[in-house]
Amino acid sequence: MASFITKLTGGFTSSAAIVDGTLILSLPDAVSPVVWRMELGHVRASAIEVRAQDDGIFMLTLKTPKGDVNDIAPYTSRARAVAALMAVSRAMERAQGQILRVANDGGADPHAVQVRRQEGFRPVHLLTGIAGLALVIVLIGVLTSMGPQQPSSINPAGGPMAAAPGAGVPAGEAVSADDFLNQR
Repeated sequence: MASFITKLTGGFTSSAAIVDGTLILSLPDAVSPVVWRMELGHVRASAIEVRAQDDGIFMLTLKTPKGDVNDIAPYTSRARAVAALMAVSRAMERAQGQILRVANDGGADPHAVQVRRQEGFRPVHLLTGIAGLALVIVLIGVLTSMGPQQPSSINPAGGPMAAAPGAGVPAGEAVSADDFLNQR
């Protein structure tokens, strides 16, 4: 019987994944193979569980906080139903940050993940950047003007300056030390 089911299902097993806040179950090994999906943003405290039925069938079910029970997929073996349940559990564990909160949901859920949308180009951002760049340029100009300045005259008395030593000698010519000192 087990090999017949394996041939019938192609050897596939139950799998679950969360994509864009939606739980997607692929249950090819169920009595009635099914692909099932549920948007997690609309569901708060639901439970997925395995329930034994009178006819020997094990039903993978969704139980809502209101007490509603929705059948997902029937299994002939409890082990396969629990394997599908564990696939859901692994998908939920790996989905951290992928479960989105519904925007019109009035309840405040402190554990809900908030996703910030990327905003488009805004002129305010451009103006802020230009103002920041201008401020940096002004600060650099002020700091460089506060640095040491070259004096405009060396004569402390403020009168006319005497000729510089070696003024009569063209630049680049050698001058003896005596001539240099005599010109001072």
